[in-house]
Amino acid sequence: LWCSPLSEYVSGGLVHAPLYDSPMFVAYLSIIPSLAIFLMLLENEIFERITDFQHSIERHATLQKIRSNAAAIERTITNALSRVTLFQLAFCLLFAVLAPAIIGALDMLFKQVAILRFGAIGALFQLLFLICSTLLLFFNRHGVFAALQILFLTLQAGLMVVTLFYGEAYLGVGYLLATVVCALISVIALERTTKDIVYLTFSAAARESE
Repeated sequence: LWCSPLSEYVSGGLVHAPLYDSPMFVAYLSIIPSLAIFLMLLENEIFERITDFQHSIERHATLQKIRSNAAAIERTITNALSRVTLFQLAFCLLFAVLAPAIIGALDMLFKQVAILRFGAIGALFQLLFLICSTLLLFFNRHGVFAALQILFLTLQAGLMVVTLFYGEAYLGVGYLLATVVCALISVIALERTTKDIVYLTFSAAARESE
């Protein structure tokens, strides 16, 4: 985007595309409260369940107890994701409805309303992608995490090129599609990980002991 005709140079030689960058930056800000809630849930609930699971293995608990703790992790993560998603959905709808007023208050152009709306909806899915992919690191799924980040980068770049081909009216659509695809894949990856956490934990330990 910064290499397209929409780009501009500011003092100091920095390049930006104000038509796209400004509303997208505002849309990104909408996830800050949801991220704060997630961090609180992560420290107070999710991390505690993960610690209980790890301690049950270290203390040679029964397989039934280990599986029970694993199921508790899955329930806690599902509950946390539901709460954060619903909270962010409210922000998303608020931004979509108030987009013209927000654009006016920030002295931006009316044609940026659609970009702000696409960005606000995309921010909801990027929040899901960010949370789910980050949680994968707690279960040592580094390869899956890296693959998801590469996929997101590739989709962002490819869809942006397509968006520029169709014109300004489609700015933000590429970002939205990229976040939707990556969010869904990351949710599936996290779900499969939490369901197989006992197997993954013991197989990883076996590989390390070889």
